[in-house]
Amino acid sequence: MSLSRDSGADDRMAALEPKDATLAAVQGVVVVNLRPGALCTFDPNRAMYENPRALLSVSPQGIEAIKIHFVSMDPKEDNLCDQLSQNLSHLNQLKVLKAKNSDLSDAALFKIDSLPALYFLDLSGSMVSRKCLKAAARFKNLQSLGLSNLHFNGADFGAWATLAKLDAVLVKLKSLKKLTRFRPWWHSSAP
Repeated sequence: MSLSRDSGADDRMAALEPKDATLAAVQGVVVVNLRPGALCTFDPNRAMYENPRALLSVSPQGIEAIKIHFVSMDPKEDNLCDQLSQNLSHLNQLKVLKAKNSDLSDAALFKIDSLPALYFLDLSGSMVSRKCLKAAARFKNLQSLGLSNLHFNGADFGAWATLAKLDAVLVKLKSLKKLTRFRPWWHSSAP
């Protein structure tokens, strides 16, 4: 596992991030042929956030990635990301969840029942706190976790032990206080 605190963390996360390309905005029944190795990414529109149960009508067949990127601009829009995320569990082939710069919260992350294939989770710039580490540890196949631009303090890093199985945790922190004694477990010296 690697931990990055430098300004290149976003670039490293981008390098690890599975690539997708927007084909077109579509509605209705759609058949898409992808090149081998490409992921089919679902990018919900505003109507989907306003009616989050509509996500349940999206066939889980072939949906391997989703972008949740809604940011509330009005009090009436609060919790739209959280409400949409509660309907993710039926997407049982989901490998990638990109919630970068969204209103997704810790509570929503805990309510996602099961995503057995999830290996990439980007929570950078979202509304999560240190509690997200415990929630993320529930995803058994998680390999990469993006936590850039979040507010943590030194005490928050006690929860990192729950993520020992990850290949990469990429972090560029906004606020880091009381980190004088932090020493990642993977850098401990042999006795």
